[in-house]
Amino acid sequence: MYFNEAQVKKLFKDLAARFSGGEIAFDIGSTWMSRNSQKHHDVIKHMRAQFDYGCDDDHEMEHWANNLQLMSAKYMFDFPAWKRIGLLKAAIMWIFPTVRKSYRFLRYRII
Repeated sequence: MYFNEAQVKKLFKDLAARFSGGEIAFDIGSTWMSRNSQKHHDVIKHMRAQFDYGCDDDHEMEHWANNLQLMSAKYMFDFPAWKRIGLLKAAIMWIFPTVRKSYRFLRYRII
């Protein structure tokens, strides 16, 4: 998220070329989240750092290297611990799909 798209793409290509048979697990924000992180993210809004890259298509990385395969995609709401964020934040995430789908965890296999 902190890197631009070209840097993220190069990283995935390099990992796919080097670690055949491995897996990559990571978190990623949507394009909406990357554009709005300075205003809405509870930590980033207090820092000079910003999210440069966001992804809305869980399969996007499969197009970067032919040996990458999406194994799973989970939203924060898929985990029981999401309830710890508090009632107000949970309600906002539940009511607004853009917010609810703004942050997820992906797992890829390197074939």
